[in-house]
Amino acid sequence: MTANSEPKIQTVTTPKGITAWLVESDSIPMVSMEIAFRAGAAFDPKGKNGLANLTSSLLDEGAGDLDMEAFQQKLESIGARFGAGAGTLDFTVNLTTLSEKKEAAFDLLALALTQPRFDEEAVNRVKDAIMTGLKQAEERPGSVAGKAYQKALYGDHPYGNPTSGTLESVPTLTRADIRKFYGEYITKANMVVSVVGDITAEELAKLLDASLADLPAGKKRAEIAEAPQPIVPQVVRIQKDIPQSHVIFGHLGIDRHDPDYFASYVMNDILGGGGFRSRFMDQVREKRGLAYSVYSYFAPMPHAGSFTAQVQTSNDKVDEAINLMKDQMRDIQNKGVEKDEFADDVSYLTGSFPLRLDSNDKILGYLTVMQMENLGKDYLTTWADKVSALKQEDMQRVAKRLLHPENVVTVIVGGE
Repeated sequence: MTANSEPKIQTVTTPKGITAWLVESDSIPMVSMEIAFRAGAAFDPKGKNGLANLTSSLLDEGAGDLDMEAFQQKLESIGARFGAGAGTLDFTVNLTTLSEKKEAAFDLLALALTQPRFDEEAVNRVKDAIMTGLKQAEERPGSVAGKAYQKALYGDHPYGNPTSGTLESVPTLTRADIRKFYGEYITKANMVVSVVGDITAEELAKLLDASLADLPAGKKRAEIAEAPQPIVPQVVRIQKDIPQSHVIFGHLGIDRHDPDYFASYVMNDILGGGGFRSRFMDQVREKRGLAYSVYSYFAPMPHAGSFTAQVQTSNDKVDEAINLMKDQMRDIQNKGVEKDEFADDVSYLTGSFPLRLDSNDKILGYLTVMQMENLGKDYLTTWADKVSALKQEDMQRVAKRLLHPENVVTVIVGGE
């Protein structure tokens, strides 16, 4: 890949049937790889919240005949980085290595994925660390607000599962739970592979077969079967003796494959997603000084993600800030956006898009999302064209369709 060019994505299919997307880049002698499984917190069994997170946290705690210390020493000896994590939908495994050490790094990857130890001592130690983090999160207003918002927005739907689990659920998680979850979801049928760096398609194919072929075949890729239920408008107030309130409000959003996805992206960039260019910043921070940070975003997910707005403001200014933000939502619904406002935003987004692809790690992230969400290999090359094809009137149309300022769940954490 050359500077300022679109990444050329190759589909690599190995002799043993493993498929990966590869972007070759020899600008630095490194190889970065991400393996993603649809196995995030939304797939935690009922009553086992935090299981995906715990399982992912244990992958670098030893494998095969290597305990945690020996495994970490092997990684350090070749200068490789290895880690795993779980989000709402996905369980991801990452490897970064010097290209000259890629064979040894892929050997360690193979060991971690196909022969994880899940030693009882490691399970207990990592659970203790997660519990400590959960207790600390209870003291952070932002974390408290986020947890309450997810519950109010999604109720008992899997999207509302707390990624790290709860103080009640984590202690109940067992080694048997981990092994069952791992065996069910960490499979070739539930996997996508993305690679960026100094490696050829031929080299990658050999290394993938050597490292991943022994994973179980598994069943068809996991999916979320049902959409979240419509929200029940409500206000959740959580008292904390702090000078500023943390406010989150919103409602259900859209699927990434919704035909209005790109229009919603630009409309929200104008509303609250564009930093200092946004209306929220202009009205809430710049003109009235009510907040340092105020923003909004759509989080697209299968069936329906969310539209969320957040602000931190002094306790006595909470209602004023919320009303101002809702007024801006209504203003776009009723009047649309100005011609210059729309043109400037589209110009900024299309002009700055190459900066989203200016590192191997950024490209790697896109490759994974594109595969996990079935966005097509041309997603990056057509992104700017799809934004440029939007019309000014699309902003008002999608605001009317997708914004519901009168029908939100609101969480306020702070003092009176």
